[in-house]
Amino acid sequence: MVQQQDRSGALDGLRGIAVLIVFLSHTAGRDIKIAPWLDFAGIGHVGVYLFFVLSGFLLTRNLLEGQSTQTFLIRRFFRIAPLYYAVLIGTFAYQQATGTIAKKALWIDGGSTGLFLSMLFFQGNGVFWTIAAEFAFYALLPIIVWAIARYSWGWVVALSVLSFVWLIAARVFHLPLPPLRFVDIVHPTQYIDVFLCGVAAAYISRPLPHRAIAVAFSITLLLTVMLVSRDFLGLDRPLYQFRWLSLPYGIVFGLTVASVAQGGRVYDVLSSTPLRFVGIVGFSWYLLHLAVFPAVKLAFFDAPGPILFVIATIAVAGASAVTYAVIERPFIRVGRRFECYVQARANVNI
Repeated sequence: MVQQQDRSGALDGLRGIAVLIVFLSHTAGRDIKIAPWLDFAGIGHVGVYLFFVLSGFLLTRNLLEGQSTQTFLIRRFFRIAPLYYAVLIGTFAYQQATGTIAKKALWIDGGSTGLFLSMLFFQGNGVFWTIAAEFAFYALLPIIVWAIARYSWGWVVALSVLSFVWLIAARVFHLPLPPLRFVDIVHPTQYIDVFLCGVAAAYISRPLPHRAIAVAFSITLLLTVMLVSRDFLGLDRPLYQFRWLSLPYGIVFGLTVASVAQGGRVYDVLSSTPLRFVGIVGFSWYLLHLAVFPAVKLAFFDAPGPILFVIATIAVAGASAVTYAVIERPFIRVGRRFECYVQARANVNI
């Protein structure tokens, strides 16, 4: 494989872009708009595609560098579950106290059973769907990496194409297909094609044309904003179905992630402090932003959209920084200690 440079800062920035795409879509979808002629509702799926590709790439690279399946699963659980459980329980408590399900914010369907299934990663309502999809991927990834080594790439390409075609058939052509998924989420597939693009990116062994890939990435994002957004400078979703092109997005994003990891000054902007900050606290940002919006709108109900957007951004950034420092980072350390404990016990039993 190509010697990968230490591009963790740029990869954090790329994750920050993914989070901000979702954020822009959700602010507009809840009447917190930067301007009346900039309504980004609808583009959030593309941010999820980018995040899934990043996840597939980084986790596969860890496994290829010798990380054991046991270590992989322990680290993933302690990285995701503590904050996820805290937000789930808070959401459930709110629903029980108010007797309402706020589907414009955070919500859990099915009462206590839904909470239990969500904690087991078998159900994902609202933005929680991505967590269920991620954990389904975590369970499959060690098998995928083993199968690639054992049976080569033919079945991976076939599975990617099948997943993509299934999604298009269900979402674009509205065919009554059964859901191609492993857990109860709102979408007809797990976006396995996008995850596999990230997996494939981790295997790229030749130097990439960084500038050409950066241009392709930029054009892809620009076209998405122009053609998918509810309103961009007067354009009214001329190609809204463009957002379901998960496999083409996955290919562009996979090449971009691999290119960023290889290095190149063209990606220096991704290492900027604001983008890195959003990327580092991105998981908190993703889980908390829909809970912050109603509080901001209630406290500043008469503020114009642009002011609401600024306040919401500051509030989400602050809340994310706190939960990252108080929950995410400490439990990452707990996970590392638990990993060492498990390894020590295994060595004793040998």
